[in-house]
Amino acid sequence: NTFISTSGTYSLKLNSYDGCFVSSDTIYVQINPIPLVPPISDSKGVNTYNINTDPVFLCFPDSVLLTGHPPTNIQTTYWTNTSIGTVNSDSIWVKNTGLYTFTVTDSNSCTNSNNIFVKIDVMPIYDLRMRFPLDSFYTDTIKICSGTPITVFIYDTITNPNAFTTAPFCIDVTQTLWQNSPVPNFSTVICPNQSAINFLATQTGWHHFNATVIVNNTCGIDTTLVSDSIYVIVNPLPVIPPFQIFGNNI
Repeated sequence: NTFISTSGTYSLKLNSYDGCFVSSDTIYVQINPIPLVPPISDSKGVNTYNINTDPVFLCFPDSVLLTGHPPTNIQTTYWTNTSIGTVNSDSIWVKNTGLYTFTVTDSNSCTNSNNIFVKIDVMPIYDLRMRFPLDSFYTDTIKICSGTPITVFIYDTITNPNAFTTAPFCIDVTQTLWQNSPVPNFSTVICPNQSAINFLATQTGWHHFNATVIVNNTCGIDTTLVSDSIYVIVNPLPVIPPFQIFGNNI
């Protein structure tokens, strides 16, 4: 087997092992070039005849017109995507998130393609609450031993109505800002957006938590204030009494 990468005439000659039989043949191979990568434009002005496309971010229910620009000597063009299937056109209106591919085919049936990603954002609808997993009976009271971390997390009653406490407790928000009284010692930030944290209570009493939850995307900025309080009883650790060891052996 021989891999051929350039056009030309190629010959093949076969000789039998004893040299009594010789066979040969000649064939002409034409290697056609693939079409150029088609540029893509969009009606939002993010891409204008771009080969290396930038993603387009929209806010629902907005849509965008994607246009592929076929090179010369192209016979067919089409767009493909999981939500639209195949559309035989240079342009399509897009209203769903996804990767859209524009493919061109020339007269030699050679193809090339280009891609563009479209993201349709929505401003999420949340009903946010605060939860302390150690308060398993919802009594607003937690008893701990000194030094035991307490987890507090923000949850959404729409998507998590039972406030399941399976880690990592993270909701899809941009940032969470905490204001607490008395100011506890934060031991761990569980979520990158700080929607779940661990804190150390150093004294018995009420602990008040205010969390400003921020969602920031193409649709804008939405801010929600979530508040709750928990009474923490901090039990001291046992103290080992002093003792003496007498004698040479234990």
